[in-house]
Amino acid sequence: MPITTSPFCRTIETAQLAFPNVQVQIDPFLFEIFMLGGNLSTVQQNTILMALQSKLEMKPPEGINRVMIGHSFPKDVGLGIIPNMGTVVIKPKGIGQGYEILGKLTLEDLAKLDSI
Repeated sequence: MPITTSPFCRTIETAQLAFPNVQVQIDPFLFEIFMLGGNLSTVQQNTILMALQSKLEMKPPEGINRVMIGHSFPKDVGLGIIPNMGTVVIKPKGIGQGYEILGKLTLEDLAKLDSI
């Protein structure tokens, strides 16, 4: 299972630290997510969000999780604001079927999971 990251050093390093024995693949599209916080036209923003929706709808193979390490979103855009080092857990429903956000976890939430 490769880990997908944006091309920024901080996301690549996060992937390598969190998953030291897993291949890291850089996805230039995840830079587009970062750009949503910039001054984009509505058409540009919608194009990025539609492409993201398609990615998030894709179901991984049975028994496999897909991990993407990227950036937060502006408030009320895409997945919304994600806390620093936070995680969004998504359940894809299939192409054209949408996806479900199962939860948003902070770094503190993730640390608590380790103690269970």
